[in-house]
Amino acid sequence: MNQQNLKGLNEKIALCKKIENQSFRPEIYRISDTDDRAKLEILLDRSPSLTIHDRIGEQLKELFKIRNPKIAYTDGDLDNLLQEWTTENSLQDYGVWVYYPWKSLLIHLVDREEFIELRTSRNQYKITPSEQEQLSDKIIGVIGLSVGQSVAVTMSIERGYGTIRVADFDTLELTNLNRIRRGLDSLGQKKTTMVAREIAEIDPFLKVEVFDEGINEENIEAFLTKGGKMDLLIEECDALDIKILSRIEAKKRNIPVLMDTSDRGMIDIERFDLEPNRPIFHGKIALDDPAQLKDLSYEEKIPFILDLIGVPQMSYRLKSSMLEVGESISTWPQLASDVTLGGAITAKIARQILLGEKVNSGRYYTEGEELWIEEEKEPTLDKNPNYRKKLEKSIKDLEPLKGIIDLDTSVEEDFLKNAVLVESRGNTQPWRIIKNNQSYCIAVDAEKVQGEVDWQAALASVGSLIRNIELLAKGKGLEIILKWFPTVENKDVVVQMGFVHTTQTNKEHLNTSVDVSPSNKHLFEKVTVSDAFYQEVKEAVSSLEDLQVYVVDSSQEIEDLANIASKVHIHTLLDKQGHKNYFNTIRWDESTAREKGDGYLVDDLLVSPQERMVLEIIKSWKVSNLLGRQNLGKGLGVFTKMAVQSSSAILWFSLNDPNAENIVKSGRVIQDVWNLAAQHGYAMDAMPEMSSFFNQSKSGDISFVSSEQKEELEKAASKLSQIFTGYNPKNFQLGVFRIGKEKVKTKMNNRKEISQFFSNLDDS
Repeated sequence: MNQQNLKGLNEKIALCKKIENQSFRPEIYRISDTDDRAKLEILLDRSPSLTIHDRIGEQLKELFKIRNPKIAYTDGDLDNLLQEWTTENSLQDYGVWVYYPWKSLLIHLVDREEFIELRTSRNQYKITPSEQEQLSDKIIGVIGLSVGQSVAVTMSIERGYGTIRVADFDTLELTNLNRIRRGLDSLGQKKTTMVAREIAEIDPFLKVEVFDEGINEENIEAFLTKGGKMDLLIEECDALDIKILSRIEAKKRNIPVLMDTSDRGMIDIERFDLEPNRPIFHGKIALDDPAQLKDLSYEEKIPFILDLIGVPQMSYRLKSSMLEVGESISTWPQLASDVTLGGAITAKIARQILLGEKVNSGRYYTEGEELWIEEEKEPTLDKNPNYRKKLEKSIKDLEPLKGIIDLDTSVEEDFLKNAVLVESRGNTQPWRIIKNNQSYCIAVDAEKVQGEVDWQAALASVGSLIRNIELLAKGKGLEIILKWFPTVENKDVVVQMGFVHTTQTNKEHLNTSVDVSPSNKHLFEKVTVSDAFYQEVKEAVSSLEDLQVYVVDSSQEIEDLANIASKVHIHTLLDKQGHKNYFNTIRWDESTAREKGDGYLVDDLLVSPQERMVLEIIKSWKVSNLLGRQNLGKGLGVFTKMAVQSSSAILWFSLNDPNAENIVKSGRVIQDVWNLAAQHGYAMDAMPEMSSFFNQSKSGDISFVSSEQKEELEKAASKLSQIFTGYNPKNFQLGVFRIGKEKVKTKMNNRKEISQFFSNLDDS
């Protein structure tokens, strides 16, 4: 089409464009009233294209029928009754004419009392006539007209109030139409206008008051009280400060509050009319001044949001979606089915409250999805109940070590208590220590490991444990005698250890005191790592021929590793076994952490409050599974990436020949490095996901949730050869560690009681 024709078309479109106004009040004319008749004539004169809808005769037939329920009228009977009625009455003058300016529509209706009689006749007796009359005097308010639209319209259909006040500052957008039942011609319309019109089109006699600027500190009092105190507030807005403000003000005036969250049918009921001292939001949010929220960033608001919505109770699909906000979607979702369900339930509860029924405060879930969807059952770990008996039998059969001494009970207890402060993958503490014939046998606890990679990680941590015992012994003038893998029957028995008085007069270059510091998962402060530390690390590693350490401390190399670590973490969380292993090590509160004595307290892992929200959400395998199947979850690695980016250096340990003895001895070396870091004032953090992933990749014992993820991780693996000079992907990757200056102090992780990992066969 040429430009001239296009210009003409655009001009015609402009002339025909709908002129939008925000009118929402219908005009009601009674022809029996002289003034109304004159106004109606003027309207008809100036609006020749007015659409007139006149079904008054049918409404009268309905009246005849509902007023005589015992008579089974035929259509002919009703026609005769209407004909008889018109001999003394004029259909044209009867009732009212209702004009809807926004639709250019004039509708003929019976007048108010008969209209209500007809509209509510099928409510009986779920709602009795006296209850209907009672409801007609009630004033309700709705803040927020996305979810609130469904509540307001449902209550209007039931005629569950006399006056409704609706508040929202927003306009209708196309994205709203996934849950709001309106036509496309309403786009750009104020939501208050939209709802007020919809109510008027259902019932022109209901009173609607609009607050199209939304609710704020200046108008909240008028909203709740002007023209009569509100009987019930329904709060459905998104702003956290307005949620709190509206409750504080409603509570002052003893106005009950309802809120539907459109997920799992969650309803909050707060009966401030019956419980004037009830804390807002059931005490779930530790804040009673909305002004405190105004200057907070989104991240600073997260703890309040978490407390308010109760992440563990959310549906897994909403949890999955929340993790994608800001990644693949712009805001969290709401579905028409959920909104409609919530509107119905809220309207029902509202009616019960307004009629004085005993409705209790609280948070309730009304969707019973679990009734018709079978939950996937998690596989259980098959444990060998005879494992420990077999282990003890093997140890009893060992030949005693010669020349060893028996430790005093206090020294023994000191060794056991401090030696086990070493790091282990997931803080699982995968060891058992069994005393027999004055010697101490240290074994891998087979009940705590699954598969080869777990076993190798356990062997390395046992090596660290042995090194700590050795250093503790030196501090007390003792030496240890080791017999490596003394039994063939039980290969999990790593060493048989005994103590003798030392003959050495010179101490090693390492501090013989055990200065154990926990793995610090927080962000580090970047510093320049000293050459002296690097030199001492290399000296320690050189003591074992097959062990190498790769060191990177340039910004670009650390950035490259941060990207790799992020992708590996995402894979861990989206892989079923990886997800299970990861969350099996997390303890969500102090009491559980103390009771179990292992794993990581969640607060010691967190980079930010937002990360806690992510962990709370992603701990559900259904959430991770959905993200993985949809090739989503790209934002799950952001906190791991931040942690690596904050590092001053990365140490990567690799082993040529990963036989069991080499792995244990390498673990001893790594413990030396850990102690060195503490002596030089550096924090250290183990990153077991990295070494585990690349070891599993080497063996082919790994799965990917998508071909795209596989390609990304294969590219990441190839990048390692560029980052580390001489890196051999075929080697066993023993461990990856972040180094930096501690910015946030972290406390030692919980450890098991001695009785949980130690037994003394000498006493039996």
